[in-house]
Amino acid sequence: MGTVFGVMDPYGLWLLKQALSGVIGLFPVTIALLFGVGVAILRLLNGERPNWAVWSVVLIAIASPFALLYVGVSWRATFDEIPASDVGRNILNAVAMTLLAIMVVGVALSGKNRLASALIAAASAWFSFWAYFVSVMSVTGSWL
Repeated sequence: MGTVFGVMDPYGLWLLKQALSGVIGLFPVTIALLFGVGVAILRLLNGERPNWAVWSVVLIAIASPFALLYVGVSWRATFDEIPASDVGRNILNAVAMTLLAIMVVGVALSGKNRLASALIAAASAWFSFWAYFVSVMSVTGSWL
């Protein structure tokens, strides 16, 4: 499998590079979202103490793109295992929807830090979208 959950595997690094190419290719959106994350961090540092919901959003925001890439690396399609791609795609969808649901609930329960949590979740959704996009291609073997 490689090191660090399979993401440091050469194929995992290549998949990460493919996801980052989408993030960099649409850099105005990425810059705006990173600016929003900076505002969120400043609000969290200067505001009231974050509760557990904010920390859950932050942890899921950091982990979700890597979790999606891990599924893409683990369930990558080979031409002799096409039925396995259906299982991998279902697992990928389940992981993505679970992470999204946890982030939405975390933002809803963040109280006064809701704006900061929403900004962090939006940035994570952007990075996770690109990780999901390349992972689906990896799992199905259908590359653009």
